[in-house]
Amino acid sequence: MLETLEADTALEATGASDTEGVVTIYSQADCVQCTGSKKFVERHGIPNVIVDITNDDSTRDALRVHGIKQMPIIIGPDGKVFGGFDAPSLLAYKK
Repeated sequence: MLETLEADTALEATGASDTEGVVTIYSQADCVQCTGSKKFVERHGIPNVIVDITNDDSTRDALRVHGIKQMPIIIGPDGKVFGGFDAPSLLAYKK
């Protein structure tokens, strides 16, 4: 099941590489790759949290310190950060 959190709450979780064992997808409205990533993790049963940062520039800027300019910004439970729809990276978190 997809869960959407407010960006403020999600940013706090980021300090601990997000929730243990869960992929966190920071997305925004009208983002095809965000939608694709969300559907992909759901279809493959990958534990996830979806964070909508459409109207939260400060969170988006804080996440971009990783050098990623492409949405979605995805953080794996191991702390790996990547941008865009990346099926092979997401599949690595399938249990």
